[in-house]
Amino acid sequence: LNYGFETGTDLTFEVVNGNGIGAIEDGNFDNDKHKNFMGRISQDVGEHLRVGGFGYLGKEETNDIVNDLWMVGPDASISFEPLELNVQYVERRDKDPFFFGPAAIEIKTRGAFAELIYLPDGDNSDWYAVGLYNWVESNIGTLDKKSASFHLGYLLARNIRLVAEYTQNFTDKYGKFGVGFNSAF
Repeated sequence: LNYGFETGTDLTFEVVNGNGIGAIEDGNFDNDKHKNFMGRISQDVGEHLRVGGFGYLGKEETNDIVNDLWMVGPDASISFEPLELNVQYVERRDKDPFFFGPAAIEIKTRGAFAELIYLPDGDNSDWYAVGLYNWVESNIGTLDKKSASFHLGYLLARNIRLVAEYTQNFTDKYGKFGVGFNSAF
């Protein structure tokens, strides 16, 4: 459910299965009885700033072992054409994400991203550039990540984009480059 008020306030509420769409089990994509809940509120503050906050509360179950989890965080967007900056921070807690049961390991995770988008001609731009920085920190060290990406795109048609992207993973100390196209019909 989503509703936008004339005051610039947007409310969103979702009920989801929480386990993503993987393999179908017994004719159903949802493989446990739990439903998860997500809410978000955001508000325009003047012409160029939007601030918001979100929360997620849920459960996942496998073999009668349940992982309780929650996420909460703020976000903001600042837009001065031709640039837009989007930032978000999240705190997350999982009681038993590996479904260990009595030997459960609680995971405390926090993360953030900052994304800068350049559209030289606003919504009418044929090409665009995006810079992205991601940071994740957890009490499970192997989950820690820091990376930055730079992406260029060019619209060949309304639904076909040529893209090139470079990502530098600072945690594992490697970089990767990709080129290709995206299409949607």
